[in-house]
Parts: sequence; structure tokens; C-alpha cells
Amino acid sequence: MKLRYILIVCLILMIKTSSGQTTIYHPFPDSNAYWSSGEFDCTICDGSDGTLYKFYEWIQGDTIINSYTYHKLYKYERISFNWMGNDTSNVFLGYDGAIRQDTSGKKLYYIKAFDTSEVLQYNLNLSIGDTLTDRIGGGNRVLSIDSIFIRGNYRKRFLLTPDYINNPLDTNYAIIEGIGSTQGPFIMSMTPNFESGRWLSCFSQNNLSYYPDTVSICQIFTGINEIVFNNPPIKIFPNPSSTTITISAKGINTYILSNTFGQVIKEGKLNEDETTIAVSALPNGIYILALDGRSFYKVSVMH
Repeated sequence: MKLRYILIVCLILMIKTSSGQTTIYHPFPDSNAYWSSGEFDCTICDGSDGTLYKFYEWIQGDTIINSYTYHKLYKYERISFNWMGNDTSNVFLGYDGAIRQDTSGKKLYYIKAFDTSEVLQYNLNLSIGDTLTDRIGGGNRVLSIDSIFIRGNYRKRFLLTPDYINNPLDTNYAIIEGIGSTQGPFIMSMTPNFESGRWLSCFSQNNLSYYPDTVSICQIFTGINEIVFNNPPIKIFPNPSSTTITISAKGINTYILSNTFGQVIKEGKLNEDETTIAVSALPNGIYILALDGRSFYKVSVMH
């Protein structure tokens, strides 16, 4: 009798533990979060054609839109003109949009840069067989729901497939609570494209890696001034400045000065030796200086 009682108690505890694995909702982060993802498009797909994209996205600051508080998203993109990674150029996209979440409703809303109308990015109040509609109206059917153990907690994982596919093979992808889609965190269409692919490389928060595992090193993007690749000797001074900045960059032809929302403030051609740009009329803040569209620097204006 005593043994039976012990077994019953153990069974109840096991059931509670099992159900507790996925009943706690893990919301999306609101700060100190970083995602790295990739995408390729090709025709022959043998390495001789196609385009490879690498995206780096992070949350930085808040904004108020329509009386709601949103967390601002920033994006930086690298483009390779074949999928082997050669012929790379770098494009800073700046402010890319913002997100807010309804934690009780397990929903995440997205609003693109310079817009005022939000769309539903994720709805995680789903059951097997339900359809999740992406931002451009594509349907994605829930095939299964399980949980994965990450840093001491279980997070729900939803396996989905495009609803027009009856016998899915390698077209499946997943959405993980608090992380996003395994195709990329904030993509417009979650439906896989023919002769293309998307993937989430890693996700980290507070300098800790959560995806694809907790031991991999996820490249942490910590500052705009780190976006520099293959540069010749370049000098930008004084920085910070209240009046003018001078650019000394041999072999560089053009410059674009943008704010952190991606809006172009000034642009032009560089002199062979030095070029001076007036910043006295600009508000205090951080600006992005792009040289030949491939080297990016942080410029501070302080009056």
C-alpha cells in the first residue's frame, strides 16, 4: 500500500513537471538581444551564381508609436555575389523597424521603419493543425509542438510547413519562444522559396548564446564603429566634433553621412587628400559615415 502511494505521488509529480515544461511562456527580449541570419538565392546553385546575404539584427532603445512602446530594431547586411562568399560588399541599413509584444496573448507585433501601421509577426497561441499567417499573407501550418531545454528552462517549439504542401520534406522550419523563426527572426515571408534558403545562424541575449546551442560563440555586435572591412588607411577627425569633420582616405571616392534611422544627411565626392564636412547644423547624436559604400564609421556630433 505504501509502495503504491509512493508510485502515485511520483506519477503526479512527473505529470506536473512534464506539463510545467511548456506552460511558462518565454516572451521575446526587449533589450541586449542579437540575431545573426543568412539567405541565399540562386539559379544553377553550383557556386557559380546566386547571392548570399548575411544579416545582423539587434534591439537598441525604445520609441513611442500610436501610444504604444516599441523596441527599436537595427539591421546591418553583408552581400556576397556568389554563395561561396566571394565579392563581398557591406551595406548598413540602420533603423529597420520596431517590435512590441502582447505577453498575455503570446503575440509579437512588428512595425517597419517610418511606418505607423503594425502587423502581426508571431502568434504563439497555436495548436497542431492551426495556420500562422506571415506578414505578406502566406499560410504556415503547425505540424507539431514540443519543447527544448535552453539554459535551465523549457521553451515551446512550433514546427511549421507551408500550408500548400501536403507531404513536407525539407521545407519545415520552427518558431522558438523568445527567439523567433529558425529561418530568421523578423522575416516578412516564412514560406521557403524555390531555389533559395534562409537560416538563423545564432541568437544571444546579455552576451549569452541561446541558439543554436549554449556553447557556440555567437558574434556579438557591440557598436556601429565595428562595421569596418578591408579598409585602406583612413582618418576621420575630430571625432566627436561640433563644427566640421575632416576625412583623409586615399583611394576612396565617395561618402554618405546618415543618421541611425538610415536617412541620408549629406553625400558627395572626396578630394584626393582631405575633405571637410560641416556638421555644425546637425543635432547632437550619432551618425554613420559610409565610404564607397563598403566601410562604415561612427561619427559623433556634440555641441
